[in-house]
Amino acid sequence: MIFIIVGMNCIFIYLFFEVGGAALISKIFTPFTNALFLWGGDITAGIMRSIAVWASLWYLCYWLYKNKLFIRI
Repeated sequence: MIFIIVGMNCIFIYLFFEVGGAALISKIFTPFTNALFLWGGDITAGIMRSIAVWASLWYLCYWLYKNKLFIRI
């Protein structure tokens, strides 16, 4: 199900990532992941930030899928 949701809006998620949407989301999550996971080192905070960015991008695709909004060419 995870791959179906992303696959239905694969063009949108690719363009969103390339335009800089993932970098913006990463900047939003940086203070929170550093505050919560910096005790494990920079690597742990970076991994958790990457997971948070991935989860938020997946939720964006899920929201589009749930509302039946599909970006097509």
